[in-house]
Amino acid sequence: MPKTKFMTPQKAKTILESLALGIHPETGEALPDQGIFNQPQIIRALFLATQALNAGEPRAETATTSVTTVATGKSLPTNAGKPWTTIDDTELLTAFDAGAQVSEIAREFERSRGSINSRLVRLGRLQEADKTSEVDPGNS
Repeated sequence: MPKTKFMTPQKAKTILESLALGIHPETGEALPDQGIFNQPQIIRALFLATQALNAGEPRAETATTSVTTVATGKSLPTNAGKPWTTIDDTELLTAFDAGAQVSEIAREFERSRGSINSRLVRLGRLQEADKTSEVDPGNS
């Protein structure tokens, strides 16, 4: 990301959203699973900060707009950062228990692999250490 003298609220929001989604805002690469930005409280704080920045903006965008990283311009999953519902949890566990790969589930749910792994840890299907690689649920 080029060094600029001024930080606009939109640039700050884009950077915060990328970090909250576990994406390095300059390179577009996934942040390390064990890094500080992948801790649940940090993620919540970053999303709260982006919501605060949104409060000052007119509501021109729809809820389905995907987030774009600063450096790469790549779109992030549509449902990134959205709260999980009970139905989402049930469908996630059903897919995982049926043997679907995390990458397949992430595409289906329109969320990042990191998000799926974190949710599976929270729901007790994965151990924290399992989050670092693609998991074959039939062998876990």
